[in-house]
Amino acid sequence: MKPALPLLLPLALVGCVADGATAPSAGLDIQLAALNLQGVGEVIWDLEVDNGAGAVVWQRRITSSGYGDGAGSASYLGPCDADPAAAENTVKVWVVGVYEAAVASGDAGTFASGDASGVTGTPIAFQNPTTTGTPLTQVVTCAENADRAVQFDVALMRPAQQGFFDIAVTFDNIFCSAKLDCCNDATGDGCTSPEDINLLFDAAGQRGRTFVLGLACTAGVATGVETALYLDPIALDCDVNSTSATFVADVAINPTPATSPGNLCEAGALSGCAAVTETGSADADTWLFQVAVYQGVEQLTSGGVDAQKVYWNVALGVKPAISACTLRTAATADDAADPDDGVAGGVITAGTVYPYIGWDVPLDASCGSEGLTFDDPGASVIAGYTGTGDSARSFAYSYAATLPPSGAQVQATAGEYSFVVPAGVTALTAKLWGGGGAGAGAYTTGAIQPPNGNGGAGGFASCPISVTPGETLTVRVGGGGLNNGYSGSANGTGGYNGGASGYNTHSATWGGSGPGGGASEVLRGATQLCVAGGGGGGGYSYPPEVLSTGYGRGGGGGQDGEKGRGNNGTDTPGGLAGGEAGKNGSPGTITANAYGGGGGGGGYHGGTGGTAGDGTNGGIGCGGGGGTSYAPGGTLVNAVYDAVPNTGDPDYVAGAAAAGVASQSTPTSGNDGLVVLGW
Repeated sequence: MKPALPLLLPLALVGCVADGATAPSAGLDIQLAALNLQGVGEVIWDLEVDNGAGAVVWQRRITSSGYGDGAGSASYLGPCDADPAAAENTVKVWVVGVYEAAVASGDAGTFASGDASGVTGTPIAFQNPTTTGTPLTQVVTCAENADRAVQFDVALMRPAQQGFFDIAVTFDNIFCSAKLDCCNDATGDGCTSPEDINLLFDAAGQRGRTFVLGLACTAGVATGVETALYLDPIALDCDVNSTSATFVADVAINPTPATSPGNLCEAGALSGCAAVTETGSADADTWLFQVAVYQGVEQLTSGGVDAQKVYWNVALGVKPAISACTLRTAATADDAADPDDGVAGGVITAGTVYPYIGWDVPLDASCGSEGLTFDDPGASVIAGYTGTGDSARSFAYSYAATLPPSGAQVQATAGEYSFVVPAGVTALTAKLWGGGGAGAGAYTTGAIQPPNGNGGAGGFASCPISVTPGETLTVRVGGGGLNNGYSGSANGTGGYNGGASGYNTHSATWGGSGPGGGASEVLRGATQLCVAGGGGGGGYSYPPEVLSTGYGRGGGGGQDGEKGRGNNGTDTPGGLAGGEAGKNGSPGTITANAYGGGGGGGGYHGGTGGTAGDGTNGGIGCGGGGGTSYAPGGTLVNAVYDAVPNTGDPDYVAGAAAAGVASQSTPTSGNDGLVVLGW
C-alpha cells in the first residue's frame, strides 16, 4: 500500500518588533511541523510576511532538511512589523514541492512564491493547495516584544496506486476513490442505450435505468483505525427554479438509509418520500423513479497487509427527463479515532486545509463513467481543499464501520443553524451558554467604575438529548446585547433570540442603558429541548451613585437582575428573571429624566427590564433581569451578574457569553453565546 502524505503545519509567530527596531533574541518563530512522512525525504516551503500597509517585511525559502527533520517539519526565526499603522501582518505559506530525498540548500533555489522550477531534486507527485498567486494566508496582529501565534493545519493529496480502487487519491493516510457511473461504459463511447445500468426496479416491477454514485475509503492498516465517511445531500438542479448559471437544488436526497440498506422510497412515488426534499414547484417524480443506498465494510488485503474499506453507494433510478439535471454533492473521510486530523464528526475545523471530494456532473448524454480525477479542475469528480480563510465545513451525513465517530459541532456566532444527526447517533449532550448583556453608559464627568452598570453574563445549561439518526434539530446561538446606536433616538439592540433593547437615555455623548443578551437553545421543531438564558443589560448611571458598588448591574442568565438605586437614591428592585410569559425579555422602563433600566435577557422565560432611576437628585437605572434557563434531566448554572459560569468546561470557547462593560461614553456590547453538541 503506497503511503499517504499527511501534513500538519502549526506556524507560530513570536516576539514581533516594530519596523526598524532590533528584533529580540526570540524573534518571530515560524514552526512548520509535519507528521512522519513515509517515503518522503524533503518538503520545501516559501514563507513571506507582509505588514498591514502591504509592504513585504521578509521572504524566505526553507527546506525541512535544513530547518527541521527532513520529512516536512521546519522552523524559522524572523521579525514582523509592530508599527501601529501596519501591525496587521499577513503570513503567507507556499508548498514548493515534495521530494524523495533531501535537497541541499544550493539546489533548493530561492524564494519564488512557490515556483519549483529552481529546485534540483526528484519530486513526488501531489496536489498542491497553493499556486504562485494563491498562498495559504493568516492575519496576525504584531505587537512589539509580545508573542503572537498562528497555525496552519494542512493535509496534502497524492495519487494512490491501489489494487482495489479504480482511481484513488490519498491524504492524511487515507485512501479514497469516488465516481458517478451513468452507464457501464465498456466501449468508452458514453452512455448509449445498450450500456445502461439497469439496477433498480420501477413502479411496473421492471429494472430501469440507474445512475450510481460511489464512494469508498480506507484510513489505513494501523491498529485502532476507524474509517469514517461524510457526505452532503445529493442535490439535483433541473432548471425548474434556476438558470444554467446558478445552481439551485430542485431535489435534495438524504443518502442515509432509515433502517437498513436498500430502497429509500416507494417506486414511482418519490414526491412525498421522507428521504427526498423538493423545492418550490419541483416534482421529483419528473426525473426519478427510485433511490437506494448501500453502505458497508470490506476487509481487504493489499500487498499482504489487511485494510478496512468502508463504502457508501447511492443508486438513482432515473427517467429520460434526467438529462436536464446537474448533480452536485461533496464528501470527505477521516480516521475517527484520530483527534488531531482536523476533522471531528463530519466537521472540518475552521481554517484547516483538508481535502474533500466534489461531484459536479451534468446528467445529459455526456455523462459516462465519471471517475475521480487527480489534479484536474475541469473534471466532473475531483478532490479539492478547504482553505485557511474558510469557516468550519460541516457535512450533513456520516457513516462509520462500527460505532459512529465521536465528535462535536461547535457554534459560537449568533444565529440559527440546522444540525443533522449523524448516522448511528442516538444520544447527544448539549452544552449551552446564553448571550451576554451589554454594559451601560453614564452621565458624569468622572469615570464610571465597573462593575457598576456592567451587563450580566449568559447562563449555562447542559442537557442529554435522545435523537434519531438523520433527524434535523434547530440550534440557536444567543447574541450579545449590542451597543450599536445611541445617537438621536436610536436604541441599543437586544441580542439575537430574545434580548430586549436598551435606551438612548440621555445623549449620544454618554450612551444609554444596556440591551439584554439572547437565549441559546436547541429545538426539535418548535419544542425547546435545552435553553441557556441571556444576561440582562446594565442600567444607566448618573452621579453621585456611579460610585455605589454593584448598582445598575444586569442580572446573569438564569437569575434576577441586581437592584438598582434610583428614585432620589431609594433602592428599588432590578429586573427579574423569568418575569415574562414568553422567551423574549422586556425593555427597561424609562422616566422623563431618561435614566433608563437595562433590557431583559432572553430565555425559557425572558427577564424583565430594569426599572428607571428618577435622576432629579442623582440615580441609576436598574439592571435588566437575566433570562431563565431550562435543562430537563441536565444541569443549570446561573451566571452571577457579570461572571460567566462553567468556563472550566473543556468545550468552552474563550470569551463566549461574556457581559459588556460599562463606560462613560463607550460601553461595550455583550458577547455571543455558545452551543456545543457532542456525541
